[in-house]
Amino acid sequence: MKLETFLELLDEPQVQEKIKALLIDAPSAERVDIVALQQENQALNLENKTLKEDVKDMTGMIERLKNLISGKDKEISTGHSETTELNQQLSALTEKMQDKEEALERLKAENKETRLQLNEADKKLNWYREQFSDDVNVQNIYSDLSAATQGSLSGIFKSTTVSGLIACGIQEKNIGNLWEYAKNEVVNASNPDTPRIIQLFELLFSRFIIAFPMYQVQRVTLGEDFDTQLHIKHNSSDNVSGAVTAVLLRGYLNTKTEKIIKQSIVKI
Repeated sequence: MKLETFLELLDEPQVQEKIKALLIDAPSAERVDIVALQQENQALNLENKTLKEDVKDMTGMIERLKNLISGKDKEISTGHSETTELNQQLSALTEKMQDKEEALERLKAENKETRLQLNEADKKLNWYREQFSDDVNVQNIYSDLSAATQGSLSGIFKSTTVSGLIACGIQEKNIGNLWEYAKNEVVNASNPDTPRIIQLFELLFSRFIIAFPMYQVQRVTLGEDFDTQLHIKHNSSDNVSGAVTAVLLRGYLNTKTEKIIKQSIVKI
């Protein structure tokens, strides 16, 4: 029999009466001290009560531990769920990042290809500029001339497109007529278009000598002596003879024959 059960039986009145009867009926030599037994019984009851309280405390502690463990299990479960969700989000973000990186690589490749195309286009553009910048300038200069000046040049330029101006300007007769027109405007000094007319002649003459390389612009150096064989004196000159102080319009010559075709107009 367990001690706890035995102690509970001792609390029963019938058991206590039975014990008393046995003690009374027992031989005197075998009788026990009832007071001592009662004291021992009380001590046992007190110990039993203490044990019960200890058991109750332990039971409460066990319940608290169970609740604590249960709470921790819930926290662990919740944490596991959150970790799973975070892992899923991380996986999704990683996939998006990979997509972005692939898109970036494609853009880099496209950018590289575009740069190569732009470089090629720049090369072509520079080539066209080198080849046709003068032609474009001819068109721009002509467009800036007044309507009166353009009318005066209509006998030289049958077409006013870029190709038409170049085609007309590089003909030997037309380049001579253009120089004569420029000479008249320089001598008269009354047309505000005169600087542009000179520019137009110089640009067209640079094209003209490509087709006719025997011709060359006359070289006149400031400070050289005025020579009627080489120069035409402008009416604004300060002296009748002497050193050249300014070149208003350059002439040109045939390098093969050394013949001066057009004399330069200068100031002395």
